[in-house]
Amino acid sequence: MEKINLALVGCGGIADSHVEGFKNLSVRGLKVFNIKAVCDVLKENAEKKAERIQYFQGLKPKIYTDIQTMLKNESLDAVDICLPHNLHHVATLECLERGLHVIIEKPLGITMRAAKIMIDEASKRNKILAVAENYRRAPNERAFWWAIREGLIGEPRIILWAGISWGPKPWGWREDKIAAGGSWVFDGGVHWADLDRYQLGKEAIEVFAMSHTFDPIKEGVKVTVDDMTMAIIRYEGNIFSQWTWTRAAPGKRIYTHIIYGSKGSLSDEGAQLEKDEGKIEIQPLSVLINS
Repeated sequence: MEKINLALVGCGGIADSHVEGFKNLSVRGLKVFNIKAVCDVLKENAEKKAERIQYFQGLKPKIYTDIQTMLKNESLDAVDICLPHNLHHVATLECLERGLHVIIEKPLGITMRAAKIMIDEASKRNKILAVAENYRRAPNERAFWWAIREGLIGEPRIILWAGISWGPKPWGWREDKIAAGGSWVFDGGVHWADLDRYQLGKEAIEVFAMSHTFDPIKEGVKVTVDDMTMAIIRYEGNIFSQWTWTRAAPGKRIYTHIIYGSKGSLSDEGAQLEKDEGKIEIQPLSVLINS
């Protein structure tokens, strides 16, 4: 099998997960790619990723500090982009225009307009443009998909999402709206939206949301994104998803994902099904995963 020649663009924190994924494929015998180059404006970051890749690949990728030089010098088939949000469309369009396939970290683009331009360019050039969305591949999320398809909880009705925590320290470029585009609900909220659509098999038709910034300064750093968002989303078939996310809530942390149907619910505890006389049958998550 001919191998795919790849480059990794952006060698910050999230790139560690991508390199780990490549390593897992490699050690399992799925050596269908050569990572020929790594690129980051900070050379030391690129060097660290290159050394990790060399450990399992054997060949050390070449190191670059600007994408234009890399694209000019390397013969590539595809690029894995792990950059801040405001650079997604810039790097993606450069790669697509050179005839390369692209996989990119979420969110796809910093604005709807940027995302549409990226999609149109990939379509025009008949190239793959994929978002590195991973949550739906988790065993528990696939088990929820299966349980809903099997009618285990009846007709889905209500979904509750809550991510409530306290984050007093600044979170790098993610606190800057120009670089990030929005708060975590714009960033990680991609996961919630994708899981809703994947598990329900439905599209959103109505959204109401409110946001606020409780802490506009964190340790002297100006925060220009919201640190609290609440939303109600109505999906096809009158299914309602309620989102609450915040990093401005000292005290008790909550992370909750519950899907309620006409016969019961799904959560990290498994399925809880209503039976006769108010009795509840519990099916542990491990049982659902192995079903």
